Amino acid sequence: MVDGCQSSECFKGIFPDVFHELQSILNFTYTIHMPPDGEWGAKRSDGSWTGVIGQLAAREVDVAAADFRITALRGPVVDFLPPIDDPHMRLFIANPAESFNWYAYVRPYPRITWGAIALAVLVLPPLVSWLITKGGVFSSPDRLLLLLLVAVAVTVIVIVFVVVVVAVTFHRVPQ
Repeated sequence: MVDGCQSSECFKGIFPDVFHELQSILNFTYTIHMPPDGEWGAKRSDGSWTGVIGQLAAREVDVAAADFRITALRGPVVDFLPPIDDPHMRLFIANPAESFNWYAYVRPYPRITWGAIALAVLVLPPLVSWLITKGGVFSSPDRLLLLLLVAVAVTVIVIVFVVVVVAVTFHRVPQ
């Protein structure tokens, strides 16, 4: 973008395309004004704003056609239109080992979480199988319903246990 530009030649992308379409429909003109500090907009300690958000708040500009992140701090200062795209934000980092590391999938969870999952995988199928074959579950419809309820209850208990362990693990305060 070029400061002071008034054509579509120096203002390209999905947001400018939408802005140019609005310009042709609503018949208005515009001039691009870059923020002097080159920032998107952060709140200063005195309550004023930097960047494009600062220009909007001070009414130096009327519209900002850009991919702004909607935040709780910016909400009271500017009006956001509904998003016109569906951002898929991802974080990528370089592989420090420069090789595939299977432990990258295992390490985020503590051993007790993996133990609970292993216990559920190892205990539930044989338990259900034993209840079906030795327990005579098929001898009456009521027993089959009871077996299903027990299996569902045990599964839910294990899932809740795993979720609680993971939640506690990731919400610990470092000491």
